[in-house]
Amino acid sequence: MKKLFLLIIVTLSMGLQAQEFDENKISVIVPMKFDFVNEKNQYNLNILARVLLKEAGFNVYMDVEEKPLKLQSEPCLSLRFQLGEIDSFMRKRLQFKLIDCAGNTVYTSEVGQSNSKPFKEAYPEALRSSFQGFTSKDVSSDRITGMLVKPKSVEEPEVEAEDKFSDKIIFKFAGQTYWMIEKSEDHFVIYLASSLNKFAELEPADKGSYIYKSGDLLGAAYFTSKGDLKVEYRDQDLDEVQTLNFNRVE
Repeated sequence: MKKLFLLIIVTLSMGLQAQEFDENKISVIVPMKFDFVNEKNQYNLNILARVLLKEAGFNVYMDVEEKPLKLQSEPCLSLRFQLGEIDSFMRKRLQFKLIDCAGNTVYTSEVGQSNSKPFKEAYPEALRSSFQGFTSKDVSSDRITGMLVKPKSVEEPEVEAEDKFSDKIIFKFAGQTYWMIEKSEDHFVIYLASSLNKFAELEPADKGSYIYKSGDLLGAAYFTSKGDLKVEYRDQDLDEVQTLNFNRVE
């Protein structure tokens, strides 16, 4: 089993060399192990998820693979694939989610199910069922941090809302423009400029630091001497501290 798994990893690494990164497609990162199973790629679920996502029209990479430089430098250009099992006595039921870099769920699948008895058959059948009719067009790119926003949609609201947001501070992050407004003393709200939707909030903490809240993501933030905003949070899947850099625009 271990030799087979190593062979899969080597094959994936070699395949990545030939795989071209298509900027017009949404990229998805698939883990090599899901939380509800005990082994990496158990029942071949992780590799199957990769195949199904590619068939649905995404750029897809396993978390153990080296990513294209574009994704390495701008991690918010990719989504994380999350697969969960739903309790059921008589059948296997699976449902997947696509999560952006801010921890927001941008897509939740239908529940896929299988009545097969052997696990090695039931789990893959349930996963395939959850993908029934799903394509990349079902994922709205304008809901995803840093992804596929047309220049026109960025420019128009900025002109229309110039008076309303006259005291805004402008930041760039992951290829998008954000506006920061001081809601009250030391309490800031960050808006996505392309849609004017609230993206995050900053609440004062200690010694010039802030609590950063964006969807399900909770982190610590501070302003640098240049006025840039740095956010640090712990990624539960990777068990690592991640950093988001909002660069101030003069």
